[in-house]
Amino acid sequence: MPEREAEHIDGSTDQSTGVFPEAVCRRAMRVAIISTCFGAVSQILIAESSVIILYSKMLGASQFVALCTTSLQLLVLCVLYIPLAYIMGRAGKKRFIIPAIGVGAAGLLVMAGAAWCGSWSIAVLLGGLCIFSIAIAVYVVGWFPLLKDIVPADKRGHFFGRARVSWQSTSAVFLIISALIVRENPSIIVLQAIIAVAAIGMIVRMVFLTRIPEKPPKPDTGKFTECLMDVFSNRPLMGFSIYLFWLYFFAGATVPVAILMAKVKLNLENDFLVLLSSCMMIGAIVGYFLGGRIVDNRGTKSVFLIAHFSFGLLNIAMLAVQDGSSFCMALLLVIATLYGLIMAGASIAVSSEAFALVTEKLTEMSLAVCIGLYVAGNGLSRFLAGWVLDSGMLAESWTFFGIPMTRYHTLFLVFAAGVIVTCAMLTMLPSVIARRQLPQVR
Repeated sequence: MPEREAEHIDGSTDQSTGVFPEAVCRRAMRVAIISTCFGAVSQILIAESSVIILYSKMLGASQFVALCTTSLQLLVLCVLYIPLAYIMGRAGKKRFIIPAIGVGAAGLLVMAGAAWCGSWSIAVLLGGLCIFSIAIAVYVVGWFPLLKDIVPADKRGHFFGRARVSWQSTSAVFLIISALIVRENPSIIVLQAIIAVAAIGMIVRMVFLTRIPEKPPKPDTGKFTECLMDVFSNRPLMGFSIYLFWLYFFAGATVPVAILMAKVKLNLENDFLVLLSSCMMIGAIVGYFLGGRIVDNRGTKSVFLIAHFSFGLLNIAMLAVQDGSSFCMALLLVIATLYGLIMAGASIAVSSEAFALVTEKLTEMSLAVCIGLYVAGNGLSRFLAGWVLDSGMLAESWTFFGIPMTRYHTLFLVFAAGVIVTCAMLTMLPSVIARRQLPQVR
């Protein structure tokens, strides 16, 4: 293959094997990691960080709306994942995901401009968030199948590990810098600027994605209902997917609720809240490294056992955070770091188990069902936590074995109990030790 052709990654495949030449794959993998680093910042900013919570609270949003800003991306994804996976399998991926990234960047800019809209600011914020969430759903659905075409089977572990650490590191650095900037100037214009910079990152992602090759689509995959019923008949996969839904339904909202409690109840400074998100990202980097080693050596069930009890203990530890003292602030930082570590390690086990359980015939649809339920648990956890906090159904002050409790602490206690109860579902897992890994989509 001519060097010039390889350099531009024109997407041509070897007609005898139906795969891309090695030079094309090597270049495309580098481009994919770079695009992930630039684009992941916006997704982390919206779904996992305190920046969007702070921004919405400064605009006057309720606690329910503030938590919804972190869950809407997940909820939209779980609704659209399956139909989008079917459509892209038949019509192609890049023709959808590249325009979607541009639309997502526009949604971020709308969110950044919401502060200038007066009484309409919350509505504009949510409108921009909806645009961004739909665009990200389109991107996420096409991202893994696109990677599957360019990453050779014998290089998946190295590539996915490198990609995960790269985008997590980039996001952590971005959030740490954001924390320092917010500390110096905690104004709403600064938060707007941070969101706008994330939008620029989306544009850079779009430019790099145009250079990744794609195989021709397969329009003859069968009817949607037939494909879906075939996936539902895969009992090990469905059992695992339902288990993931309940695990993350109880474990997914802890850090966002902790950030909200620190802001509303403990009255901690904005820069500390951004630092809290940064610590979670740093923990995730370590978690990806350790999680992969444990899965390879001990299997996925060991990771899920560790994750279960860790999620439970960390939620119980949140009961000790009672005020804005130095001890409580340090404890919050430790909990956020460990939570990021456990979440990241568990995601590798999720990836490995899911990839081992899907059928080769319906890979995209099977992963759509599995990851859709995983995302649904995360999204509903945050959505319902926000609704419960604003509903007034929880007592503002009570005691639990002598421990002062607020409505936030009540949620942490419920999360801990739910995670421990869900541990019983581990007995239903097939406990497949996967050698291949599905990348965490960003």
